[in-house]
Amino acid sequence: MAIKRSYIVVSLLLSVFASAQNPMVELREKIEKAKTDTNKILLMAQYTNYLIESNQLDESLQWIDSSQRLSKKLNYQRGLAVGKYQLGNILREKNDFIKADSVYLEAIKEYTKVTYTKKRILGIIGVNNSRALLMKTMGMLDEAEKLDLENLDIALKLNDTNCIVTVYCNLMTSQLHYGKKKEAQQTAIAVERIATAYNNKRMLFMLYTNIGLMEEQFGNRKEAIEKYTKAIELGDKYEFDNSMVINNVSGLYEGAQRSKLLQLALFKAKKNNNNYTCALVMGNMGDINAKAGKLDDALRLYDSAMTYFEREKNAEGVSESYKNIGLTYSRKKDYNKALSNLLKGEEISIKHRLPKVELECKMALSLTYEKKGDFKNGLIYLQRYRKLNDSINNKDVEKQINALKTKNALENQRTELNAKAKAKQEKVQLKTEEDKKRQNLIIVSILVGLVMMSIFSFFIFRSLRQNRKANQIITLQKELVEKQKGIVEEKQKEILDSINYAKRIQYTLLANKELLDASLNDHFVYFKPKDIVSGDFYWAAKVENRFYVAVCDSTGHGVPGAFMSLLSIGFLNEAIKEKGIVEPNVIFNYVREHLIESISKEGQKDGFDGILLCMDTKKGKLTYAAANNAPILIKNGTLQELEKNRMPVGVGELKEDFKLFTIDMSKGDTLYLYTDGFADQFGGPRGKKFKYKQLNDLILQNSNASTSEQKNILEKEFESWKRDLEQVDDVCIIGIRI
Repeated sequence: MAIKRSYIVVSLLLSVFASAQNPMVELREKIEKAKTDTNKILLMAQYTNYLIESNQLDESLQWIDSSQRLSKKLNYQRGLAVGKYQLGNILREKNDFIKADSVYLEAIKEYTKVTYTKKRILGIIGVNNSRALLMKTMGMLDEAEKLDLENLDIALKLNDTNCIVTVYCNLMTSQLHYGKKKEAQQTAIAVERIATAYNNKRMLFMLYTNIGLMEEQFGNRKEAIEKYTKAIELGDKYEFDNSMVINNVSGLYEGAQRSKLLQLALFKAKKNNNNYTCALVMGNMGDINAKAGKLDDALRLYDSAMTYFEREKNAEGVSESYKNIGLTYSRKKDYNKALSNLLKGEEISIKHRLPKVELECKMALSLTYEKKGDFKNGLIYLQRYRKLNDSINNKDVEKQINALKTKNALENQRTELNAKAKAKQEKVQLKTEEDKKRQNLIIVSILVGLVMMSIFSFFIFRSLRQNRKANQIITLQKELVEKQKGIVEEKQKEILDSINYAKRIQYTLLANKELLDASLNDHFVYFKPKDIVSGDFYWAAKVENRFYVAVCDSTGHGVPGAFMSLLSIGFLNEAIKEKGIVEPNVIFNYVREHLIESISKEGQKDGFDGILLCMDTKKGKLTYAAANNAPILIKNGTLQELEKNRMPVGVGELKEDFKLFTIDMSKGDTLYLYTDGFADQFGGPRGKKFKYKQLNDLILQNSNASTSEQKNILEKEFESWKRDLEQVDDVCIIGIRI
């Protein structure tokens, strides 16, 4: 694991969240002992903020409800505003973007009623900052930048140094988010000048920390160390807690210097009662000892890290610690203790909705059960890992699509509100004009009755014409709403068209029928993607006297899986046709290295399971490599599951060289290559999985039929088993008769 780093959070230190280092237990005691109701409301807001940060969203909603009821009772505007602000943050975390933006606007409305000017303005700046984060999530970068600049304008008018520097820092991090490296560096220089001019040491301390992280992100090691050092020196001189900065800079060193810095960071963190940094540092020290093979020392440090995380009620840190302890016991071959800790880590990650930690725990459990010899539970957890991994990948795509839909919906909502406001303004203006004319009519009617009648008739005519004009405006508004609805539908159609176009690209890269027919005497291909595009793929290539055919299952399905399959096909082609690699196992080694180099730099475990066959027509030899999936051979009426390597083509627990296997085949033998989609399909009378044994029995029973009949039997059985249930994964089966 890499050294964990963190930004010193640049927030409005004068807001209600100022005491972010108070333990939650102490804060609960303060709430119970609060002398005034207003003080109690602000303490409840601080506690709610802790709950939101630790992802305890349901409990945080209960606290917001309590503080809002008390604020309404007291007519305490600041409490009402803070509650709305926090509710918006929760809705943002739950991806309910439209409602979150609406609640943020309500919070701003409440803040405008706060009497004390400075607190009112700081509150509005805080809400604007959260709205900017929301806009970034939806990809509306222009809107986010407008909010950042609006905050800067408000801060400059307030003429508060802390506020100005804080907003500048937020603008800098936003520019980093947009990829505007040059602008971010210019903003950093401007903030440094302001903070230096006002001699604001705390802001300089936070600024140097964040600039250090920025330079480290850009790969400027020397500049990063220079800024970190300035922050550390300020911390030492003015007694700011600089333990996190020392933890950050330790990641830029190796060996004894790195260990020395971590020891110093731990000393500082303990001195300042900074439990979170203590936990991070001890976790990092545990990683270093585990890597060096000092497993008992690593266990002690991981256990200490967990103790500090528990004090902070940090569920993610606790579950990570259990996982690290479990993996370390697994390395010591104490599998019972390993499983006990891994199961605790999994339980906490599920309870607190931490899918990435849960995913890592499931993979660790699968491997530990396998090492223990409990292959049944090992397989169960491997299947759970794959299912959760697919779910996470699909949620990422769904989140992007939902963000696009939300963006369109917000734009439509604003257009509709503008249209309504314009119509209302025109209606008020029209009414004002009519009232004025009616008064003039009464005055004239007193003077001349006949003239009054003429003028009255004239104004009736004008009123009718104006009403007709108003009706035309309403008609245009309705047309505009319909047009906006059409734009949303058109955007959705564009997304679907793009995916369908991706399908055509993917199918072009799959093994074509002409090549398979020319190279294989008798065969069938049963390929049924779950979605429009597929994570499963079958591929073939012919080089001189060698014919290659592969059946593979990429991480995920749908759009993420399709991207993985296209990347994998590209590396297979490169290995065989450009690099001239011959043996299937060496080809898999090549593809694995390039996949890790391309997409697994930050620890993602993406890749594929699959089988690659090589038929040498000159030597009459058949060899293969197998990653997690095994070929099925039917010989003399008997089914054999052939050998395989228990590791993927990608990042896995093991990273050994793939083995080269040889198949001894005779005329009339049949070889089957398949992915897990058919066996994992739910259905039947009890809604259970089809399973591999039932699939192998089905293949064996029909192995004497023609290959075309076998394909039809598989298709009919799959549809009959699935019935009305959703297809859970891509399906790919190839049968080859020698």
